[in-house]
Amino acid sequence: MTLQALIIGGTGGIGSSCAKQLVDNNYKISLLNSDKLDLNFPDRIFDHDFSKFDLLINCAGHSQGTHLGFLNNTWQNQLSQITVNYTSNLFLLKHFANSCSKGKYVWFSTTLLDQARPFHSTYAGSKAGSRFAIDLVRDEATHIHILEVKVGPTKTNFRYRNFQGTRSHDEVNIMYDQESALDPDHVAAQTIAAIQQNQKYIHIK
Repeated sequence: MTLQALIIGGTGGIGSSCAKQLVDNNYKISLLNSDKLDLNFPDRIFDHDFSKFDLLINCAGHSQGTHLGFLNNTWQNQLSQITVNYTSNLFLLKHFANSCSKGKYVWFSTTLLDQARPFHSTYAGSKAGSRFAIDLVRDEATHIHILEVKVGPTKTNFRYRNFQGTRSHDEVNIMYDQESALDPDHVAAQTIAAIQQNQKYIHIK
């Protein structure tokens, strides 16, 4: 039996790796990327039909300008972080749960929730808000199995976008190497294993 998976934010990094590995696990993959669904406009989530999907993986995340700190980052960046990381995450889960009689929802949190520094305030706060709210939703949306994937630094374009062109790809890659950042294929493999095992939380190191 072929299962249907929808990946939000699957053009690269963890999302792309999940898509490739899910194909090997008998899933048919659909992607909703920013050109089709801009999560800065969460009301548009409800224009899409989620009813045929057995699995929804939300790989989208936003940290632009975080390196500048709370006071120096733009309010537009900070509002967008809250909208993408918190509001749209909840509305994706809401629409999925209201569209399906059963299914699995996966979202990515961060190890910064355990070791956040002051300049992480908006980014980590939006992820913490998602965790708090979704843990409460679990008791209401009992027909949906929810998996939170807590992941550390991973070699994707995520940090490069944070620096908004002030650091080169090579400079960001050096930073990742110094931190022994995770490989996206490893993160995807661990995530898919957790999905298959019906886990509720996984911490990928």
